Amino acid sequence: MEVDVVYTWVNDQDPDWSRLRRFESRRLSDDVSWHESVNSNARFSNRWEIYYSIRSLKKYASWVNRIYIVTNCEVPQRILNLGVVVVSHEDIFPDLNCLPNFNSRAIESCLHKIEGLSEYFLYLNDDFFLASHSAIDDFYSADGVVSVFPSKHDIEYDGKNLRPVDYAAIKAGLELSKAYNFLPKKKLHHAPYVLRRSVLFEIEDKYESEVNVTRANKFKQKNDFPLATTFFAYYAIATGRGLEKLFPCRYVDIGDGKCFLLLIYILCGLKKYKFICLNEVCSMRYFSSIRDIFVGFFMKIYF
Repeated sequence: MEVDVVYTWVNDQDPDWSRLRRFESRRLSDDVSWHESVNSNARFSNRWEIYYSIRSLKKYASWVNRIYIVTNCEVPQRILNLGVVVVSHEDIFPDLNCLPNFNSRAIESCLHKIEGLSEYFLYLNDDFFLASHSAIDDFYSADGVVSVFPSKHDIEYDGKNLRPVDYAAIKAGLELSKAYNFLPKKKLHHAPYVLRRSVLFEIEDKYESEVNVTRANKFKQKNDFPLATTFFAYYAIATGRGLEKLFPCRYVDIGDGKCFLLLIYILCGLKKYKFICLNEVCSMRYFSSIRDIFVGFFMKIYF
């Protein structure tokens, strides 16, 4: 079984990308103002996490076939030297009027259109890391059943003060409940999304309207359809092609001051994890420069 890996990535240090983001943010000011995380600098900050994430793949999953990076930014040589294939947004978006696009849900909805992509592939955000050795059967059974990694956190169907990720999970759950009488209970871990290309095309055919609306949203919106993440995972389960699997995962919000303690705890090796995510939802108010130095040190030592 050949398994590829696909990353989505932005480089906020790319001046052309930054100029496009500023322009679209002003033009679509109503679309970016509904939640602080939609256009937060934290959402797009680049600390070269992708470099260390790819290193973790090479260290703990040497069986990975090709590694693709989907981006609309210039990719520096240090990343290219890792043997990746760069894919532009123009290569995969069916409607170029949706570009430029800063909505990860929209970009994710096009990943299966990468030319030459294998049937089986893992989708990683650039802040996902493998933290211990993995085998293909951690992700796929011999007959292609995909692993789904649920977290302990409930999908907040009746929640208030919801974030974009919550609206997406709720939408996925309600669509699956309507079609398959199956209502997912748990949010997914921030861990590799285990995908099958043919099933993504199948979902796109069934939910064409929802997918097209999402692709047209240049920033995250409440009506985004999470094709490649929550919806795919639980659609696979609902149709007999997915199975829940439990692995020790650690999510660290590096926008929270407690991240220093969590990173030290991980470095001490008191608990072994399969996957680690270093995410920043909203920008850290104080000590962000010290945090960046510490996170860089952590990645260099750990991966």
